[in-house]
Amino acid sequence: MLKILTVLHTLPSIKSYRTLCFDNILPYLRTKTDVHITWLVYQPERLELPTQNNLQTSILDIHDFKNALDVVKHVTPDVIWVAPTLNLPDYALALAGKYLKIPVVGELATELMYKTSKLDLAKTYSKQFFESSVPTDVKDNNKKFMRRGRFFFYKYQFVLKTQLATKMNFFKVIKNFVTHIYSHFSVYTNLYDPKFAVDLHFVETEKTIGTLVKNGFKRSSLVPTGIPMYDDIFDRLEKFKVDRKNDDKIRILLLTAGIFEHGLWTRTQRDSLIQAIVSEIIKHKDKMSLTVKIHPSSELLSDYQKLICPIDDSISIYQKG
Repeated sequence: MLKILTVLHTLPSIKSYRTLCFDNILPYLRTKTDVHITWLVYQPERLELPTQNNLQTSILDIHDFKNALDVVKHVTPDVIWVAPTLNLPDYALALAGKYLKIPVVGELATELMYKTSKLDLAKTYSKQFFESSVPTDVKDNNKKFMRRGRFFFYKYQFVLKTQLATKMNFFKVIKNFVTHIYSHFSVYTNLYDPKFAVDLHFVETEKTIGTLVKNGFKRSSLVPTGIPMYDDIFDRLEKFKVDRKNDDKIRILLLTAGIFEHGLWTRTQRDSLIQAIVSEIIKHKDKMSLTVKIHPSSELLSDYQKLICPIDDSISIYQKG
């Protein structure tokens, strides 16, 4: 049996980039061997985990472990799957895996970055730090003062305890803290930093590989695979039949992403873009209709309701699905 350990910001029942990728990867792997996947879920508070009767899947709560080394020793995985980026829980698992000499792999997708000044990012992060909720909240009634900032401290404490458990040199711990914080403010110029490299990277395109090698990644660790998340979409598009409406309107579906929530844009950049797009489409209501679908786990529905409803409250905004 192949045992995979990965980390997730919400329950795996909620669709996200990683769950969609595994929805396409696991069926293929299971044609070759038995596979058990363990999801390490991290939220600000301990979650009520669903009853687990599935022999192929386990869900663990980060609050039940002191550090990532304890998680890995508990699961004893054959492979650890993380995002090789500055995301703290992923970074902690990667550290533990490397320390125990367990293969660590991860995916690298092409990202289109908008240049944002470090000052603007600093202002955004400062505001986010005092927010009473996090974008991936499972419940709406958990709002607390500085909840997002306290969650950041919790995640970094988890990393710190992992560094100490893996006997990392004290000066390296301090250096990593400084470089990690700096990485947040330079993310738009260097989203994928070789400091967070793992043993094997699944890369979206050959072109991305060239960029990664220039950044300092080892060419031998980069394998072009595409993005498994899209496999099911392409299959369905081949069978899709267009449902022609009689009103002759152009139906527009606006899909959003958590670029503000992940610190790639400021709130002002995100809000200005959404308002500009919606306002322009509404000028042509007689010819166009608009539906908005936001990210299922990384964005707040209330944010988009506040942005769009004052412009036109008849526009449908969806998050689930």
